[in-house]
Amino acid sequence: MSQQDFMSDRRQFIKAAGAVSALGALAAPRVFAQAGSDHVLQLALIGAGGRGTGAADDALSASPYPIKLVAMADLFQHKLDGSYAALSEKFGSQPDKMDVPPDRRFVGFDAYKKAMDALRPGDIAIFASPLAFRWVHFQYAIERGLHVFMEKPIVADGPTAKKMFELANQADAKNLKCGVGLMVRHCRGRQELFKRIQDGQIGDIVTMRAYRMHGPVATCFSNRKPQGQDELSWQIERFHSFIWASGGLFSDFYIHQIDETSWMKNAWPVKAQALGGRHYRGDAVDQNFDVYAVEYTYEDGSKLFFDGRTMTGCRNDMSSVVHGSKGSAIVSTSGHAPGRVRIFKGQRQERKDMTWAYPQPEENPYQLEWKDLIEAIVHDQPYNEVPRGVEASVVTSMGRMAAHTGQEITYDEMLNCPHEMAPGVADFQIGGPAPLTPDADGKYPIPEPGVLTDQAQLPLPDEVVGAVDLVVVVHVAVGVVGGRLAHVQDQDVLVVEIDVPVAVEVGVDEYLQRAPVVGRPGLQVGHAGRAAAVEVRFGEAGVHVVPVAGPDQVIAALHGVVQLGVAGQVGEHKAEGAPRRAVAGGELAHRCAGGEDAEGIDPLAVQRVAPRARHRIGERDEQLVRRERGAE
Repeated sequence: MSQQDFMSDRRQFIKAAGAVSALGALAAPRVFAQAGSDHVLQLALIGAGGRGTGAADDALSASPYPIKLVAMADLFQHKLDGSYAALSEKFGSQPDKMDVPPDRRFVGFDAYKKAMDALRPGDIAIFASPLAFRWVHFQYAIERGLHVFMEKPIVADGPTAKKMFELANQADAKNLKCGVGLMVRHCRGRQELFKRIQDGQIGDIVTMRAYRMHGPVATCFSNRKPQGQDELSWQIERFHSFIWASGGLFSDFYIHQIDETSWMKNAWPVKAQALGGRHYRGDAVDQNFDVYAVEYTYEDGSKLFFDGRTMTGCRNDMSSVVHGSKGSAIVSTSGHAPGRVRIFKGQRQERKDMTWAYPQPEENPYQLEWKDLIEAIVHDQPYNEVPRGVEASVVTSMGRMAAHTGQEITYDEMLNCPHEMAPGVADFQIGGPAPLTPDADGKYPIPEPGVLTDQAQLPLPDEVVGAVDLVVVVHVAVGVVGGRLAHVQDQDVLVVEIDVPVAVEVGVDEYLQRAPVVGRPGLQVGHAGRAAAVEVRFGEAGVHVVPVAGPDQVIAALHGVVQLGVAGQVGEHKAEGAPRRAVAGGELAHRCAGGEDAEGIDPLAVQRVAPRARHRIGERDEQLVRRERGAE
């Protein structure tokens, strides 16, 4: 569903909702009428942290229809216990609101299934676990015929975004109602402000400003993992600290300001460039920056400037402002609620220039989003916020990626990038391997703008080598110095995955000429006109660096290393724990660059370089290769 269609449907629904509600049970669709006057919607909470507990509270407090919490699930017993205690304190004396005995309180990676199995088709599942698990839970809810409320953000990468778009279509096909926790969209004051802006009261939007600046909250900053604690469980519990689990603090915290301003614009930005940095945080091991500054550009050239800061002792600000050709408007004054939206005839947002303000006090948007969802369920109104939630998440990820790489990132690049942050999430098990492994000091990779300059080069988790026969990294405008790749500064890196048997079958030259470049849709090896080095990896065996000059020598070099791969010579020398080896210059470089047959060259008869002795660029590309094989 497009944003325009959604807003049209939303306006019509809001107009009708009051009249429908006044009719009460008499206006309920047949499915509810047949259920009897004592019918109650049942809830299952999956993800019993602070936000999940708050969502359950809002549902039980705000629902215009009888509703009861009957099941709870979390990976951690202490979180489940804390959430149950908090909800019981408020609703425990109301059995018509909450009835969750011990046998319906579940713990573990499969707890989400058990909680949803306690529901009937047509009941509601709340998803408030880290976003990495969102599609897994959503898929099962659709299978079970459940309506869903899911917290934002809902994706952090392109493949998962496409998966969620498809699941949203499946939910529509089964007439399931789906809410997404971008509650500002349900604020009645902001809805009125949106209408006034679209009616032209401030003219054409030229610039927007949004801020989220405050001290550390939730789990965004983390120190070293305590000894003896399971790595995977610890990363999930500290999910705001890890990009794979949450999109980092950028995605989890900043999506609201980015979404609400884009809503007022009635469009999504098409590209972003950004700054970001990490400051004095001592022994912190998380992957987040402390400060972000993003310039989003829309199709018509207008801008959104977003500033985020997570730092103590500094000025706090959680506001957003829209500037038009005839005036300006405040979308958020200080935080999400109350919005206290206002319109001004000038650009300074001064009281004397105010022309309209939404009456106070306002209803709580955290509860309004539940009223809207449940009324859509009871009265069978079209209701699916997932497509819009995915778009908001992709736009947010676009800004995050721009800051983390120091590059301009477009919406299409973000959506179509093939990297999936947590490809094995559906199979996680207690005590199993974590997507990210710390170094000897207990620290995790962090983004390095200008050094890690591509989506493919963001900090990557460890993984088992996949089925790809050969991964080639083409370094553009890079030299080979002293047997190592020279430092890359603001240059491109192209990554090519080569299936050796297929290359041999169709012809190596033809295959390589057309080989797609991972992470760069539409780009091919033959376009690497300024390439100066080709780095080749065969599984875990080693690293081979070949100096080249231009696309013809790139193809020739790749032709040679494919033959080397067919011969299987590198694979013969794999040994667990063996140091990685680099080849620079020498017989392989000269013969491959010249297009000669590489067969018979012993990869071990060259210079050996220990992993940590290699230049930083080599360490980066080890991460790049692991990531291009399917994990971050």
